[in-house]
Amino acid sequence: MIVLLGDVGTPNGAYHLGDEAMLEAALEALRQRGVADQTVVSSDPASTEERYSVRAVARVGFALLDSDAQDSRLAAVTATAAGERNLLAPSDPAHAVIAAVAASDGVLITGGGNLSAQWPEHILERVAIARIAAALGRPVVMTGQMVGPHLDERAGRLAAELIAGASLIGVRDVESRAIVQQLVGDRAVSLLPDDAAMLGIDDTPSPEPDGPVIATVAPWVGGLPIDDVVSGIADQLAIMSDTAGKDVLFLPHVGTLGTTDDGDSAMHRQIISRLGHGECGQLEPARIAARRHRSASFTFTTRYHPAVFATSHGQPVIAAAVDDYTASKMRGALAFVGATDGLMPLGAVGTRTARALARDIWRTRQEVRTVALDRADAIARAREAWWDSVVDHLTKEGRATNPLVVEPASRLSLVDPEVGADVEQLNRTLLPAGTERGLQSLRHAAVEARAVRARNERDAARKELADALVELKARDDTVRELEDALTAAHRVQSALADPAVRRALSRNVERYVPPSTIEALLETRSFRWSRGARRIVGSIRRLTGRAR
Repeated sequence: MIVLLGDVGTPNGAYHLGDEAMLEAALEALRQRGVADQTVVSSDPASTEERYSVRAVARVGFALLDSDAQDSRLAAVTATAAGERNLLAPSDPAHAVIAAVAASDGVLITGGGNLSAQWPEHILERVAIARIAAALGRPVVMTGQMVGPHLDERAGRLAAELIAGASLIGVRDVESRAIVQQLVGDRAVSLLPDDAAMLGIDDTPSPEPDGPVIATVAPWVGGLPIDDVVSGIADQLAIMSDTAGKDVLFLPHVGTLGTTDDGDSAMHRQIISRLGHGECGQLEPARIAARRHRSASFTFTTRYHPAVFATSHGQPVIAAAVDDYTASKMRGALAFVGATDGLMPLGAVGTRTARALARDIWRTRQEVRTVALDRADAIARAREAWWDSVVDHLTKEGRATNPLVVEPASRLSLVDPEVGADVEQLNRTLLPAGTERGLQSLRHAAVEARAVRARNERDAARKELADALVELKARDDTVRELEDALTAAHRVQSALADPAVRRALSRNVERYVPPSTIEALLETRSFRWSRGARRIVGSIRRLTGRAR
């Protein structure tokens, strides 16, 4: 049995298509290799069980806690997995996760982009299950990961622990690979397209790219004026629709399945109102939506997975990123077909440059499709080998293997040089490169960590010195007290011994001990202040007794 952890299930019934797609692809790959017994860690176990016909347990849970409380909870869960008792309440969901891992062959952390500082609860969820697995002697494999680009000291430390402990790790973009190597050194890292890229691709013959222009737009616009964003996207889609000769179908990726009432659909309705035409599609299960995206004639998206699905079949894509985190993901997806020219900032959508970009991306679309089709077999073989290795590491004695690497395609020149230069300038201005910023944040985090360690060491040394001075003073006081007590005891002892010695001297002891010797002895501190005084007096008595 394998335990899988992904970002699936939401208690409010919302469906996040991309996260669910990555889990579904992993479940399918395991089943194809004979691993049908699966338990999924989910935010909504009931919906996950119903959707995928698996067992499901609730997450350990780190959301809504501050960092100190999160760290304390992580420590308690770790200790409980190692056998300590009474650290967690009997109803704590961590018990079910521990029991699931104990009953498993291993843990698979499925694809996602949550190993980043803005998602500490997701990093902790993964570290927790990895620590549970380590305590119980179970292997951990990570697949389809994005790492960074934002990692502060704490997030970087936790991510490094997680990655270092995994027996096998696969990432989905070159920027993540660079950050992994910065975190844990020169370890083997596999690089392949997103796990969901081929979801359902074998269900039916591949569709021809003659469908509508497909748009997916998230409500999050990064603080930009919403009216400007809606207007800019409407203008952009008008150019794309006219260029392709197709109407626009809006496909949501977040919301309630089978509806157009919430999530992305609310944004879609605003754009349709401004555009004046287009269809607001329902949120569909990932497998169906992936097929629709592959049939698009042209794709516009502010989310990541529409770019994944479209590029897997060589469709032209305009990917509008709201920030460098989103840009890093999108750049990774586009790079596998050499189509990173299609990346631009959301704030520039609808401008003259963006409209020219759309026309050029459409004009050169066949180049992208040719690259995608030429690489399809090699990517498929690498994917099969990857999942074979995953199952081997989880259910058998995983052998050390060379990483499976599908490098990005050579970058295509899809746009006019002047347009390309303008887009590059916009990207540099509004979207700092994910790798550059990620590595920079790691370097800053490392410097910060060294500074914190130095300050802690200095404070510890100061405290140790202060404690030593206090202890030294206390010992000095004790020595003085003991010396005073010893002096008093010596005086008492001398007062008792002196009369006995005087009596002995009066009994002609001079015949046996010269008087000068006795007088000298009486003047010594050793005689007067030691136990020897009693022994000497006793000896004198014995001598005088024999003389008689």
